[in-house]
Amino acid sequence: MKKIELHLHLDGSINIEYANKLIGADVKDKLIGTNSTSLKNYLEKFDLPGELLQSYDNIEEFSYLLGKDLEADDVIYAEVRFCPLFHIKEISVDRVILAILMGFKRVPNVKINLIFCMMRHFTYEENLEIIKLKSLSLYKEYSKIINSNFLVSFFNKFNFSTILISFIALPPIYCYIL
Repeated sequence: MKKIELHLHLDGSINIEYANKLIGADVKDKLIGTNSTSLKNYLEKFDLPGELLQSYDNIEEFSYLLGKDLEADDVIYAEVRFCPLFHIKEISVDRVILAILMGFKRVPNVKINLIFCMMRHFTYEENLEIIKLKSLSLYKEYSKIINSNFLVSFFNKFNFSTILISFIALPPIYCYIL
């Protein structure tokens, strides 16, 4: 049966076999939590994916493997969410997005859209970097994004930590403030 996946976290969908290969050990227990006693305990499972998703090659490969996993599960459409700013220790935000797009592009049978999350604990200026993503113009289909000056003006009028907004590109790319 064909499926649609509407709420999928990139950082929480790490391919365990590839993670094991990169680390050189079995890391399944560090990635999967079945007995979390608190939200803090549960969120610790995102620490290792955060470490592994820092280089262009790793991000592209994990994105590709996620696309292949979705394809194997008969998913025809997915919305994958993540915060680009969590992955910029080694590369720029633009390169993070490009790596993900290139990984997903290698799985043409699954239509995958991205949801960019902006986090409250990042500054206004840091989150603004997500709004002004230059990498979207690297592909024709991502080049018609809504005027970012409108978004900047809009954000200046409201408390950045309480507003939830989406903006549309072709195909849809959304920004949420969490």
